[in-house]
Amino acid sequence: MIQKLVGLTCNVLSAADGHGPRLTCNTAYQNALLQAGCLPVILPLTACSSALQKIVEKLDGILLTGGADIQPSIYHEAPHPKLGETEPERDAMEMDLIPLALQKDLPVFAICRGMQSLNAALGGTLHQHLEPGSIDHRPGKGRNYLAHSIAITPGSRLHSIAAAPQMQVNSLHHQAVSKVAPALQIAAVAPDGIVEAVEMPGRKYVLAVQFHPEELYREQSVMLKLFEAFVQAL
Repeated sequence: MIQKLVGLTCNVLSAADGHGPRLTCNTAYQNALLQAGCLPVILPLTACSSALQKIVEKLDGILLTGGADIQPSIYHEAPHPKLGETEPERDAMEMDLIPLALQKDLPVFAICRGMQSLNAALGGTLHQHLEPGSIDHRPGKGRNYLAHSIAITPGSRLHSIAAAPQMQVNSLHHQAVSKVAPALQIAAVAPDGIVEAVEMPGRKYVLAVQFHPEELYREQSVMLKLFEAFVQAL
């Protein structure tokens, strides 16, 4: 049986202890995709647009994974004093990758930084740093800790997958979507108003979430459904 091929974006681990820079990706993403029934492959960080286009032509879908902060110059803002580490190579590659994937109408599933990257690539902006308020969105109690609820937009793709008006989610970020890109629609919000999911209507499948379902799919059946719905769209 030929399985569909999904490209995963990755991080750059800086050179240290005699080792050169390395591409890294949390294995939770690949495990969730394998469980849902597809074949994940890590994408190279190439600055060559023609090479990236050839890679995209071989793929059935894209998973934009979590990671470092996005350079605010991409959405035309100055850096916040509490901006975290950025990865310019990854930013540049994803700003090329996302339009190529959308031109081909590839299914796209974006998680955490991936949601922020999608929004920035399509003309949206980000909160560069979230101070703790009624909800502390930053990690603190483990990657599978259910930190808060989200209210799901009725009639959204996320609503049809979750089959519920709300979900309990984990929270592992200090940045978030601010101005939503014109092509995207809000699919869920946290009690404090932070956008927790967006999607693109009229596409085969473009869904982005701020939480991390890859850390919860073994315990929460709805989190596995997110990956299964993505794979079914490939």
